[in-house]
Amino acid sequence: VIITQAVTRGFPAVKDGELPLYILVDDSHLPEAFAVLGFAFYMQPMLMPLLKEMPRGEEGVALSETAVQVVLYGVACMAYGTVGVFGAAIFGQSTQSNIMVNDILPPGWPTLALYAGLLVYLCCGMVTTHYALRASIEALLWGPHAPFTWTRQVTETLLILAACLAV
Repeated sequence: VIITQAVTRGFPAVKDGELPLYILVDDSHLPEAFAVLGFAFYMQPMLMPLLKEMPRGEEGVALSETAVQVVLYGVACMAYGTVGVFGAAIFGQSTQSNIMVNDILPPGWPTLALYAGLLVYLCCGMVTTHYALRASIEALLWGPHAPFTWTRQVTETLLILAACLAV
């Protein structure tokens, strides 16, 4: 949606010079922001439960490293970077920190559909977040060596989704 809107509107902030895409700005806060985004939002809640399923030794380290790189570069940089650049290309200096606060679509059904899509994404699309939460709940309630059962897995997942929808 944000890419389509930027293209349709003709990149107004870039045309006005408000967003200089071709000038590299040296911001000393960028490495810190990237580290906080990468570790706090993605790695901390998701990596620890996944580590117990990785093979031991060098093979596990290599798989973990690849997973971290895919998530950080593939998801964090590409998805959030794309939305950030295209959002700034539309709104320029008036871009809000939460892109959903900007007037991306006209009021009414289009905006409602966008928010509904975001809600579905947050509830169901973050599979690794659900996995991490479910792994933590299992360790807390049944111990770290509880045997796998489909009934418990499905029940826990449905309860987590219901809690997310209720919020």
